[in-house]
Amino acid sequence: MKTKNPIHMKFAAGLSRALAPSLVTLLALSSLGRAAVNINYYDDFSSGNLNKWTVDAAAGNTYSIASTVLTLQPSASPNYGYSTYTSTKSDFSFDRSTGNPTVVFFDMPANAFQRTVVDGGTFEEFNFGFKDSNSNTLSARILWNGSGNSRFDIFNNTTQLAGWWQGDITSTEYFPTAGKRYAFEWDGSTANVTLYNGSGIAEGTFVSAALSAPSFGNSGSIFFQFNTPPGVAAGNASISMDRIGVIEQVPEPSTAILTGIGLVGLLARTRRRN
Repeated sequence: MKTKNPIHMKFAAGLSRALAPSLVTLLALSSLGRAAVNINYYDDFSSGNLNKWTVDAAAGNTYSIASTVLTLQPSASPNYGYSTYTSTKSDFSFDRSTGNPTVVFFDMPANAFQRTVVDGGTFEEFNFGFKDSNSNTLSARILWNGSGNSRFDIFNNTTQLAGWWQGDITSTEYFPTAGKRYAFEWDGSTANVTLYNGSGIAEGTFVSAALSAPSFGNSGSIFFQFNTPPGVAAGNASISMDRIGVIEQVPEPSTAILTGIGLVGLLARTRRRN
């Protein structure tokens, strides 16, 4: 009868003891990786200023912050006005995992959109979305006027990919209470503009478009922009928001990385015993 080599038996037992905690570590890390998201409430305007943004503004637009609500509106000037706000943070992750979109969102108080004057059918315009390191943009556009019309569009740079007319965005049909959220969602193949209620339940996707944008960068900034046409005086139009942020998908650790972590643990434990 062949006897077992005690040296081999000792090595096998040591290997088993060393490997066990490494496998537990692998399973735990793998489980965490699959579900990880990062909700970044980038600015809630509680500072009372826009120090987190680079501002490019023309005469004709102004802003105010009161009780942590940012309001953009025309100034006293009757000229066309625009203002673009780009985050100073430039390393937001723009993941392309199908079914797990990266999201730019803004939360709204009650009566977030205002337009009280009808001026020949002209529209207020609000854009928000992503901007990569080469200033390429993916964005949603919301238009509204004083005659009960609104429109939602999706753009890749200046190319309009889809658009849809809606009813009066200033009515209680859209904003009966505070706490609603507009989101621009992109998973690398499809982009959506969706409205969520205060409980995080989708109330409707207003427009959707195929959007692959293969040359778009993997990271960058977020931005928002307010444009107002000539002839709209101060106090006659505005958009307000409580906060703006990003929901980033944290990539799942690859098998190779997890295996490497496990082997490092195995070697460290083996060396301690030796």
